[in-house]
Amino acid sequence: MKIEIHNMYKKYQVDYFRRKQIFSDFSLKLDSEKINFIVGDSGTGKTTLLNIIGLVEKMDRGVYYFDGSPIKYKNKKEILKYRNSRIGYVHQEAMLISKLSVLDNVLLPIYIGGKVNGNAYTKAFGLLERLGIGNLKNVIVEKLSGGEKQRVEMARALINNPDVIIADEPTASLDADNARIIMRELRQINTENNSMVVVATHDNRILSPKDNILSLESDVNIR
Repeated sequence: MKIEIHNMYKKYQVDYFRRKQIFSDFSLKLDSEKINFIVGDSGTGKTTLLNIIGLVEKMDRGVYYFDGSPIKYKNKKEILKYRNSRIGYVHQEAMLISKLSVLDNVLLPIYIGGKVNGNAYTKAFGLLERLGIGNLKNVIVEKLSGGEKQRVEMARALINNPDVIIADEPTASLDADNARIIMRELRQINTENNSMVVVATHDNRILSPKDNILSLESDVNIR
């Protein structure tokens, strides 16, 4: 699994009137052989870059190849297909539906795709078990701790066996034990499934010399 971005230009909206150039003639190659970490200070574009890789935002200019296929932003059905079935997203603050149960939140991508069956429930429960929260499957999400919510978010990101898993500061608000659980799962998925894992982080605890570490301050051309 490979992702390539060539000659990207991107501005972001500072306020209603102003846009700021954050990436200028930026190129990037990622693969699934190692976990890919994007590091850098606040304001260097980590989240913007993750959103572009995850097809949440589009480039102002440039070319994006998803496993060799050029992304066509005008084809909204294709973009949605990639986002729903080939990309899993773990947000910095878990974006769950608070009034639904843990299990229903994990199954949301399956509900959207209309493919709910017994196998889906079995898989969802298996993911929750792996993450140490199988006993919480029927608990309403608003009753969970921050670390538990992040693990639910992780299970939901993995439910469709995505080719790419994107995580934005997944351990930022977690204690050491929960951070270890999240990173253990990401590393295991990368190794066992050969899924690409891309993580933006400030958390040096989770970095390893074996990882592919991209520092936005020094490795890319940013204005």
